Amino acid sequence: MDKENTKTKQRIEKAAVTLFSELGYDGVGMRAIARQAGVAVSVIYYYFKNKEILYRDIVLTTFQSLMEEARSYIEEHRAEELKAISLGLLEAAEGWPDDEKERLKIAVYEIMGFGKTNLLREELAALYKQYEMVFYSFFWEKLKNREESFASSRVLFSYLSGKVAQIVIKGTVPRDTVAGDLAVLC
Repeated sequence: MDKENTKTKQRIEKAAVTLFSELGYDGVGMRAIARQAGVAVSVIYYYFKNKEILYRDIVLTTFQSLMEEARSYIEEHRAEELKAISLGLLEAAEGWPDDEKERLKIAVYEIMGFGKTNLLREELAALYKQYEMVFYSFFWEKLKNREESFASSRVLFSYLSGKVAQIVIKGTVPRDTVAGDLAVLC
């Protein structure tokens, strides 16, 4: 794809992300996306067969990429203290570009069941489950030294997932609260 085509596709995706994150899947039509992107509707169909494919591309690709990024972060920092790794994951989430946060916000809303259709809820939940065991196992390995149960790793994972959702939706999390919570959890 040449440079101009890439820019046009990115403009369409950016417009779609903005609208989907504000209005949900059901509240957005291809004409609205075209208007927001400053292109003809036919141009959108050149890149995306239909609205569902555009939506899937925006949400699933980003969700999987960010979960993989988190897994890689954990692998790279395996030797560090669990609290430091947990804080690092949250700092990484705060540092994501706004576009990625908006895309993940759509995924969070899908998983939580907001909206009428929830087109990707099952697929996102399956992806989440796929990574969940990787995180549980790692957290448990770290927590076993404190003779914690496997359930404690699930609590930590749920806590971090909730805080990432808060970052995505609200923009940040209170540092002092998180540090205090992690002192107890880790």
